Amino acid sequence: MAITVLSQIKNNYHRLSEAEQQVINYCLNTKMIDLKLRLIEQEVHVSAPTIMRAINKIGYTSFTIFKHELALADSSANDYAPYESVEEIILNIQNDTQKTTTNINPNELNEIVKNILSAHRCFIIGVGSSSGIAKAFSKKIQQSGIWSNAFTEHSPISNIPFIANENDYILIFSLGGHEDYVTEAIFSSAIKNVKSGLISGNSDSELFQICDNNLMVSQSTPKRKRLRSRLQLEVIADILFETMLLKINTRYRLG
Repeated sequence: MAITVLSQIKNNYHRLSEAEQQVINYCLNTKMIDLKLRLIEQEVHVSAPTIMRAINKIGYTSFTIFKHELALADSSANDYAPYESVEEIILNIQNDTQKTTTNINPNELNEIVKNILSAHRCFIIGVGSSSGIAKAFSKKIQQSGIWSNAFTEHSPISNIPFIANENDYILIFSLGGHEDYVTEAIFSSAIKNVKSGLISGNSDSELFQICDNNLMVSQSTPKRKRLRSRLQLEVIADILFETMLLKINTRYRLG
């Protein structure tokens, strides 16, 4: 049984959205006695349907069955081998950062910055572990005098199409780009001529195809697939912000 549940997670993890991955991550790192639906909702900031979708996608029909199988798993088992040295960790980060910065399309970068600066309002989206990046980026551009708000939960994101108009701009931070409700919100907003930009590590998603502008991040295959690093999303966020400040300062000097 222990092998079954861990294998199910390993084999189906790539099918999960970011929020669903966060659900499974939380379950794997929480004591069984504390593993309750209500607690997962509160701690991971997801809805009960999201929790059940995650469990269904890895092959279980109910939370009770999944929890029972997980309880039987050997807590010392680890399907994901750790890095062998600090040097290997540093080298991977250096390689990913170099690839991310080298592959930046200047036209896409400048277009996203231009849209942020010219927008009446900016809606910054990030869910799961990308939510912190969205919140930090939104706060920084607020401090630069731009109207901005971070949207990190299902309901507020789904309401964006009812709020945004063609004078606004939506920027999404999503490593996988697989959140269905985010894709639906962007699609509905696009119908109203609301422009959007995506910072992602996946160019095969429907979200990537819908957004007006895209910047890709690079990430080597992680040793621990449960916890994918969002570091490269932060790298792009910093580059966007610094480019934005450069444009603002240039305008000020010329003005």
